Amino acid sequence: GLLTAALGAGSVLYALSGLLRTRRPPAFARRAVLGIAALGVGHVLLGVLPGLGWGLASAVVIGAAFLAAMSTFNSVIQLLAPDELRGRILAVRHMAFSTSVAAGSLAAGFLTDALGVQTACILLGAVLLFAAAVLICMPRMMALLNRASGAATPKTTGEKETPEPNSTR
Repeated sequence: GLLTAALGAGSVLYALSGLLRTRRPPAFARRAVLGIAALGVGHVLLGVLPGLGWGLASAVVIGAAFLAAMSTFNSVIQLLAPDELRGRILAVRHMAFSTSVAAGSLAAGFLTDALGVQTACILLGAVLLFAAAVLICMPRMMALLNRASGAATPKTTGEKETPEPNSTR
């Protein structure tokens, strides 16, 4: 119960930090990499640091990092998806995410049984850190994420964007 509450507290803290931000947020590519890397660091810390207090602190980091990564990826999908396909694409994303959570939980359970809780957390954190490093090494993916950042930037020309007929914008 406490660790789950700490995950939620981390998510809330991340959301509030966005509301209190006075500068422009980082580009989507940077936010995605930082979110995935912070998830990895949180899992490694959870496996390395002893005691409930450190476990709660690690869970706060994991909760904040999870919201950072997921909100970034959701935003990218919504900004880059064509209007007429957005609902279908989000449905597929939801199905893929739900399936990956179930599969990941099953794999984490097997890892935990085989290696122990601490080793499993460290290994999962290392996989997330590796994923962040791989993302950095994929210039086309980073460019795609940054293209979504440009789509989210309001136009400054003073002209109002007129929606196309039958558009939901």
